[in-house]
Amino acid sequence: MKKIIFICLGVVIISSVIYLNISSASLKSDEDHLSDIVDLTWEKYDVLASSILIDSSVLFLEISDTESKIEVEEFVKDKLVERDVKTYSTEILLGNVEEKEKLVSNSK
Repeated sequence: MKKIIFICLGVVIISSVIYLNISSASLKSDEDHLSDIVDLTWEKYDVLASSILIDSSVLFLEISDTESKIEVEEFVKDKLVERDVKTYSTEILLGNVEEKEKLVSNSK
């Protein structure tokens, strides 16, 4: 009887370890994919700030007020794979470059 309990316990522990390894690898690959999308957006548009909030499933971008919010949002959504679109929401804010530069220069 003790053998059966130890065998079942061993199977549960091994299954748990395998599951945790697979899910953490999947989370890392999602983060890498989203990071690539943010990098592409930085290259193409005037992005002032960005953040990937994995825990709350939000892709946050602040772009210059000279950029089209709709165009940037369409670009990002085109780059997201189907599972990302269902999982992540995108928050795109318009920011003023001149105001950011004033804040930075005043803080020095």
